Amino acid sequence: MDNPVVNIYHFSSDLVVLNDIWTVYTINDKTLDLAEKILAELPGVHIGFPYISHMSSAHPLPEPGTGNHISFIGSVSVLPGLKHILHVVRVKSAHERELITSIHLDKMPYIHSFSVTKKYIMMIGSPYYFDVDQMIEKLSVGSAMKWEKGEPAVIYVIDLTNGSTRSFKTETMFSMHHINAFEIDNNRLAMDVVAYSEANSFSAMSLEYLRNETQRDEFTSPSQIRRYTVDLRSGIVNTATFQNFSIQPLASQIELPTINENYRFRNYCYVYSVMYKADNKSYSNMAIMKKDLCHVGSKSRDKIWCAKHHYLNEAWFVPNPAATEEDDGVLVFPVFDGVNKTSYLAMLDANTMKLVNRAYMPTLVPFTFHGRLFHS
Repeated sequence: MDNPVVNIYHFSSDLVVLNDIWTVYTINDKTLDLAEKILAELPGVHIGFPYISHMSSAHPLPEPGTGNHISFIGSVSVLPGLKHILHVVRVKSAHERELITSIHLDKMPYIHSFSVTKKYIMMIGSPYYFDVDQMIEKLSVGSAMKWEKGEPAVIYVIDLTNGSTRSFKTETMFSMHHINAFEIDNNRLAMDVVAYSEANSFSAMSLEYLRNETQRDEFTSPSQIRRYTVDLRSGIVNTATFQNFSIQPLASQIELPTINENYRFRNYCYVYSVMYKADNKSYSNMAIMKKDLCHVGSKSRDKIWCAKHHYLNEAWFVPNPAATEEDDGVLVFPVFDGVNKTSYLAMLDANTMKLVNRAYMPTLVPFTFHGRLFHS
């Protein structure tokens, strides 16, 4: 499972690459060579047998007001009758972890990412579970996942100060990527995610689909930006969607969302994402989307950028240091130019979504999931 190619972070002074596993690797920021494999201890917590404790997140989030990050480790029980445990942790450095709380579960959901507000951690337990018997029999996590159709998802809200946890049931749904969350007032939390009606999107990543153009284009797993508003006082969860993308209303697949990180934990307006199947016909017809969550109709600032036969990756927002507006900055992302069979780094004006510049690279860059800019 050690294939840490999904994301990259700074934990304190260490540059770390990671996947949905507990093990992380530091890399040399000059040569990009792997420096150290780290299987961090979690003081005071037993994560060995009878648990399989590998699952974690490729999307740790900063803890507001500190230099720490928030993550988790999932301990899957292999003994009947013994509950699984989701340990929510504070990451202080590449080596140091601290327990915030432990959530005991009858079934362990797959969690790829989550949200954080100024006071709370918000996680969604979708009905997409690890089947322990299949995991042991097939020795494969991918073959051991089970979708429980019609079962509600559960939102876990964890207090950052004391670890107290509350759970709230909501509609059946699945999400890979959270976008942002914030506190509306003392009692209401808003959490935005890219949501699916089921967990079949993984099928599109198999070589069987990727190598078959007809199968690939016929595959459908529509996603949408969805907001869950949790009322801590009443226990009610309200769900809302946003107006269809005004420029490309037929687009059926958005993923890899990013925001202006200066607006994390805050009410915000703009989401940037990759739009697969942008014409609703060809999966490889891609665009970078700017979605306006605050304005509708003629006032909407929805925009896209695309280039035919160019294949796009996650766009990272780099703010203008003197910015006074949320979308004052540039988006940077790698692109494979299918016409010239080469790769380049694209730079878009995040306000207008027009190409500012591009830098062709001396080598091909394969498809990636996530990336970010680090200042030297």
